[in-house]
Amino acid sequence: MAASNYSVNIKLDTKAARNELQTLEKRINNLRRNLNQPLKIDTRVSKIQEKIAKSKDAQKASMIETRRLGDQVQKLADKGLKVDKARAAIKRAAALDSKNQLKASETQRKIAENELKTSTKVENNPYSDLKTVDELKSKAQEVNNIIEWAEDILFNSDGFSPEDKVTEIDGKSITKKEVRTTLQNARKTRDRFLPDQLRTVQKIDNAAKMKKTFAEQAEAELPWMKGEDNDTRRKYEAMIKDPRFVAMEESVDPEIASQLNYIIAHAANSLYARKPIAEKNIPGRLTPPSNATSSAGTPEKTASKSVKALKEISQRFKTSGSKGDFINLRTLQLQNR
Repeated sequence: MAASNYSVNIKLDTKAARNELQTLEKRINNLRRNLNQPLKIDTRVSKIQEKIAKSKDAQKASMIETRRLGDQVQKLADKGLKVDKARAAIKRAAALDSKNQLKASETQRKIAENELKTSTKVENNPYSDLKTVDELKSKAQEVNNIIEWAEDILFNSDGFSPEDKVTEIDGKSITKKEVRTTLQNARKTRDRFLPDQLRTVQKIDNAAKMKKTFAEQAEAELPWMKGEDNDTRRKYEAMIKDPRFVAMEESVDPEIASQLNYIIAHAANSLYARKPIAEKNIPGRLTPPSNATSSAGTPEKTASKSVKALKEISQRFKTSGSKGDFINLRTLQLQNR
C-alpha cells in the first residue's frame, strides 16, 4: 500500500515539472525574439536625433539667407540709398534665427526684400519721359492689356513649340517664343519700371509743394522778401540765380533742393538785412589822447585775411562740390564786393 502511494506521488511531481519547463522555454524564446529586435527606446532616441538634425540644418539655411540679404542691404547703404527699414527687418530676422523661430524670420526677410525693391533706383528707366501720374496710369493700363493678351495666347498654344506661329499682329505672324518675350518685358515694365518712375514723379511733386511752403515761411519771417524792392532782396536774387547755384540745385535730391532757397534767404538776411547799431556817447567814457600808442603788436590786415579765406573756400568748393561750401564761398564773395 505504501509503495503504491509513493508511485502516484512521483507521477504528479513529474507533470508539474514539465509544465514549469514549458513555461520557462516560452519565456526564453520570447526573450530571444526581443533581443533580435531593436529596442523601442532606441527607436525613439533615433527619431528625436533625426528631428534635431533637421531643425539645425533648417536654422543654418535660414541664417545663411538672412546674412546674404543683409549683405545686399549693406551694399545699397554704401551707395547712399536709404535702407533703414530693410536693415531693421534684417536685424529682427537674425534675432529670430538665433531663437530658431524660422517662419517669423522668413516674414522679416520678405519685409526687407520689399523695402529693397522700393529703395533701389532703376538706372536708365525707359519710361523716365513720363512726368505725371496720369501719364503713368495710362501706360500701366496699356501694359496690363498686353500682359492679358500674351497670357491668353500662351494658354491657348500650350501644345505648340517655341518656334511655332501662334498669332498675327497687323498681318505679321508671331511665334510662341516672341509672345513669351513680350510677356516677360511687359511684366518687367509693370513690376519695376513704372513703379520706379511713379516714385520719382511723386518725389518731385512733394518737393515742389515743400519748396512753396518754405517760400511762404521765408516771406512770413523776412519782411524784405515782399513789398518794395530793396538791396537785400536784390542780393538774395543774385545768389539764387547764380549759374553754379542753379546747377547744384538741379543735381541734388529734390527734397534737399526744395530747402535751398529758404537757407539762402536767411543767409542773405544775416549778411545784408541787419541794421547797424548807432554809436552813442556814454557818460563817463574815457577818451584816450590822440597821440597815445599801444604796446601791442599791429594786427594782420583784414583784407589779407578775407582774401586768404576766400581762396581757401574756393579751393575747397572745387574739390568737394558741396552745397555748404558753395554757400560759404558765395557769401564771402558778396561781402568783399
